Amino acid sequence: MFTELNEESCLNVLANAGPILRYRTTTEILGEKGYKVENLRDELLSCDLVLKWLSNLRPRFDRNMHGSASDSYENAMGKLYDFGLRRGVGELDARVQPYLELIEGKRKLEDSEYMGNFYFVMVAGFLAMVGYGDHEGVIEVLTDRLDRVYDYVRHGDLSDFYVSPEGFKGIPKAFRNQKLVNPKYYDERGLALPTIYDLLGFLHSENLMNDSTEREKVEDIVKLILSEEYQTLPEGYGYVWKPPKKYYAMGWSIHVPLFMDKEMGWRDFSRLLLYLGILKKADTARNHPWYNKSMKYLSGFIDQKGVPLLPSKALPEKKVGYWVGGMRMGLEPGRRTRVVVKRESAFRLLSYLS
Repeated sequence: MFTELNEESCLNVLANAGPILRYRTTTEILGEKGYKVENLRDELLSCDLVLKWLSNLRPRFDRNMHGSASDSYENAMGKLYDFGLRRGVGELDARVQPYLELIEGKRKLEDSEYMGNFYFVMVAGFLAMVGYGDHEGVIEVLTDRLDRVYDYVRHGDLSDFYVSPEGFKGIPKAFRNQKLVNPKYYDERGLALPTIYDLLGFLHSENLMNDSTEREKVEDIVKLILSEEYQTLPEGYGYVWKPPKKYYAMGWSIHVPLFMDKEMGWRDFSRLLLYLGILKKADTARNHPWYNKSMKYLSGFIDQKGVPLLPSKALPEKKVGYWVGGMRMGLEPGRRTRVVVKRESAFRLLSYLS
């Protein structure tokens, strides 16, 4: 795996990086601790880019928590995770507190009739990513979802996941070319199949991943995701019916690029990088042919010195776009120059080995 990658050469490239990459390289790749890390953390928390995204994380408990804007909860949390901020950093703890209170039931979600469970799972998933996975409320949300999805993995049948829309009244025109999820696979506990937000929470929850029984459930879910049967489902799942006559789009399936033999687009490329970083936490994924195929594909971008340079379009930083869609991949302040992309490429590939 990455036999062409030269770690020393990559670290030399990263030595001149900005505060985000230097902090993450030191803590995650080199595993260092002590005063050096404390100094780097101070630099990190003084970085304008980090301060900007911290300010984007502000209490809002409506539909805009989920969205493509920079100040939506999910994008702010995704970026702060990418910057290396974790529980115990005072600035993050303070910003996250209102969302912990939401999980605890001390605050209310506006318009909870609109897929309320989905929002709680999304909030809990990102909280687990930045270190709050042992919070009682986060554990409760993720454990309930794990049991719901695992029950489908054990007893469900993908052949009847969809039903004919015949007999269902009031279906919006926008949904008529999409598939209707079988109502028995969508209820107050959410969709029976996993979303990317479920996966974020499961794989980043130490409570789940360090418990052999719970981890086995997670690994079985990943096994389903990395099956041809799942990967040939329509991307985004389709839409769901909420009685008596409401219908909602149900997206955020986990279709991994390079699994099927089709041409890689730029959006596929950035999602591949994102999904590799997420799924590497599962043994099932790391041992799967798809993972090795992906590593081999990325090896094609490593130069003779053992340093990778991915196409700049593979590491986009869009003003509007979803973090989970691979649209917010930037890890360095300033313009997206060749030097910046080279540093980010080196870190991404090194991180898959850590």
